[in-house]
Amino acid sequence: MMTTKPTDRRIFRLVSVLILALAMLVPLVSVQSASAQDASKDGFTDDFTFESLFGYTLTWDDSWEIDNEGSGFYETELADSLYFTQDHGVSSFSLVALPSIGSVISSLGYYTEYYRTVLDSPELIETGADKRGGASLIRFESDNVAYGLYIRVFLDAGMSTELQAVVVGELETFDTLLESVQETIGFNGDPILGELDPADTLALLEDGEAIPFPTPRGQTTPDEEEDSDDPSENEDIKLPEDDDPTEEPEDVDPDATEEDDAAEPEPTEEVDDAEPEPTEEDTETGDDVSNLGLVEDGVYQSPQFGVELEWSSDWEVDTDTLGSDEDFGVDQLAMISTDLDASFYLTMYSLDSLTPSEWTTQFEDLVENGDQGLEILEQDVVDNVETFLYSFEFEGEVGYGIVEVYADQANDALIIVEISGTEESLEEAFASAQIEIELNGDQPFIVTEEVPQIP
Repeated sequence: MMTTKPTDRRIFRLVSVLILALAMLVPLVSVQSASAQDASKDGFTDDFTFESLFGYTLTWDDSWEIDNEGSGFYETELADSLYFTQDHGVSSFSLVALPSIGSVISSLGYYTEYYRTVLDSPELIETGADKRGGASLIRFESDNVAYGLYIRVFLDAGMSTELQAVVVGELETFDTLLESVQETIGFNGDPILGELDPADTLALLEDGEAIPFPTPRGQTTPDEEEDSDDPSENEDIKLPEDDDPTEEPEDVDPDATEEDDAAEPEPTEEVDDAEPEPTEEDTETGDDVSNLGLVEDGVYQSPQFGVELEWSSDWEVDTDTLGSDEDFGVDQLAMISTDLDASFYLTMYSLDSLTPSEWTTQFEDLVENGDQGLEILEQDVVDNVETFLYSFEFEGEVGYGIVEVYADQANDALIIVEISGTEESLEEAFASAQIEIELNGDQPFIVTEEVPQIP
């Protein structure tokens, strides 16, 4: 039976919804003047103070104009969005705050990739993060003028709120702009950008070499889709870092003549021993997927956490969604049923980033206050495992999913196991998963014994 990939189905996973919800709240970059109106949304206590329902205080001075039309606390989205401009809109500062749901490392990766898609000629100069925060530095052009963009993603002191601060301004005065942000915008009384050095940041923007954007695994950037004859432009070909192309190799005799070279016999190829060059398809399904955890057909081992998954021919891996990246702090695997309209997902985060109860709390808040088409039909906690039965609407149809979220202390991983399908397929798909899929040698769902009754 021919099947389609999960991204083409009417089924999508719970974690994907949360990531999409984050991305949709990121404000578009603008270098134009913002319109303003009277501040009327929750949070503004005076002309230069914002008291967030998340518990933080943001202050600024009269050198900034706030876009009151797009700023404030949005109760329906459970998020803050604050947007400021300077120099008649040429420079801007924005802050987005929302419940912490996943890894900060992962969020920075997605935000950075987001800006790659909306900026003109963007170049990533530097990026890095840990479990509490991180930053990316981007250089781009608009109307033939060079600009800098600095993103900082961090958690509040209680690690329950994720904040994204973005500074955009012309490149030649970017250090002055960063100094202004540090001196005039305060987050709970401290500089909003932490210990950032404006002068060093400008030097990086001016002289730093571009590095690849952190495109999520299984996807390609437009540049990667084009073949390149220059090995230095091919990410799969790594030039030796210590080699200077202007230096002569040590084993070359500078006095050697062409006759000497000709006297050296050229090695002949052994036809029988020659291995065919790998095709593009072999590369995508060979070394790449093994590096992402696909050990062999029917066997997966999480590269970061060591979690093992095995399955029968009733399920097949969608390699386009297979992912493992320490920069994102996540390992993930998606499979589709070969016989049913159903999908199975395994996602893992470090326990240092999130606990099951924290994940559950933030998800409940998002479902209650957001507008993502999700509804929790049933939830419980059994033996420290958070369980959900949920429904969702997608393209006018209703789907259902079962989720278990728990801490795997042995592998220091937050485990999210999910199966989704239609009302007709979910029960049979769940039974198949429990028989044909093994997670660390056991059934993938450890406390859910059968599909709950769908209301």
